[in-house]
Amino acid sequence: MAATTEIEIKLACGAHHVQALLKHPVLAHPAPGTAPTRDRLLNLYFDTDDLDLRRRRLALRLRRYGFRWLQTLKASGERSADRRDGIAVRREWEMPVAGPQLEFAKLRDTPLRDALAEIGPAERIRPIFRVEFVREAWTVKPFPRYAPDFVAEIAFDHGRIFSGERTERISEIELELKSGHVRELEYLAHVLMRDLKIKEEPRSKAKRGYAMLQAAAERATA
Repeated sequence: MAATTEIEIKLACGAHHVQALLKHPVLAHPAPGTAPTRDRLLNLYFDTDDLDLRRRRLALRLRRYGFRWLQTLKASGERSADRRDGIAVRREWEMPVAGPQLEFAKLRDTPLRDALAEIGPAERIRPIFRVEFVREAWTVKPFPRYAPDFVAEIAFDHGRIFSGERTERISEIELELKSGHVRELEYLAHVLMRDLKIKEEPRSKAKRGYAMLQAAAERATA
């Protein structure tokens, strides 16, 4: 399976910002044939006990989406290239799986194959933390006059990250480029930050989960 490129910007927000978002003019321009969605999602993140995938800048995830399960591998590039001006750019391989189990055979043509050749058998990879959240999403063409080809998904995610005995709340707006130019995604982020009085959230859900693991390990060895 060929990789796709995920281009997104995250914005930190509170639950009270949702009402302002619902009234914002950018939602008045839905992409043709789309409707708002609301889903309860579960993300399970996987790695070895030594976090070998993390060191190789790989993120491996299972997502329960309604009655479906999706398996996703994300690969970040060099630090100077995979995040520029608040934009996260990653290669991504995503595919359906039968249930809450990784299907490594479907990932044989991805960077995970080389990683496993170095770190050992796939049995070393296990769930390390999870994220439970509700996603409300809109697919929009927010600037139909000056950027008619620009389409983005605006998603509001709210829930919690669970890592061992620790938990952390998440509340964020995620902007993902579906078509058009990245500069239009940047402008959409600028408009929402200005009008909703919110700021960029530089950390992905995976990055926040890993930070919680690291904090727990540091406390255990203090």
